[in-house]
Amino acid sequence: MKIPIIILFVIGFLLTSAFSLNDAYAATTFVDAKDVSGEPLDLAFNTEGTKMFVMGDGGTNIYEYECDAFDVSTCAVVAAGEKDVSAEEANAEGFAFNNDGTKMFVVGYSQDAVFEYECDAFDVSTCAVVADGEKDVSAEESLPLGLVFNNDGTKMFVIGASGDDVNEYECDAFDVSTCAVVADG
Repeated sequence: MKIPIIILFVIGFLLTSAFSLNDAYAATTFVDAKDVSGEPLDLAFNTEGTKMFVMGDGGTNIYEYECDAFDVSTCAVVAAGEKDVSAEEANAEGFAFNNDGTKMFVVGYSQDAVFEYECDAFDVSTCAVVADGEKDVSAEESLPLGLVFNNDGTKMFVIGASGDDVNEYECDAFDVSTCAVVADG
């Protein structure tokens, strides 16, 4: 079954009560990712929040920042901390890491595929594409825009603009070449 998506984005607001928008107030803490990344498209953190990653430059590069734990006002770009993914995907729109940052995954709409990279832990400058480490998702989504994995990497979810749905795949742990679409997922 395809699940329709309703997404609420609240950026730049803090809540004084958990899950309540009634008492939200504007947050002024930010990092200007545009200076480094051009057009920021997606972001991720390592598990401790001491590294932030921003996909920018129209989806061709992923930039690495060092931060105090989940405090973006302290983030500073890492010199030579970037990965150009345009050789695999010229219009990348989303990316994700496995839990320990030794794998990175990129999705976009030029190739309509998810590409897998092996990396030193949360160091994008060391990421190298895995031979045969890709999953074509074009049968389910011709404009893929984002992806996420469950905690153990046995499920991958891809969202896009053409299907207006979430596509679910079952995989061997964080191995996109083994991912198979779940019928009616």
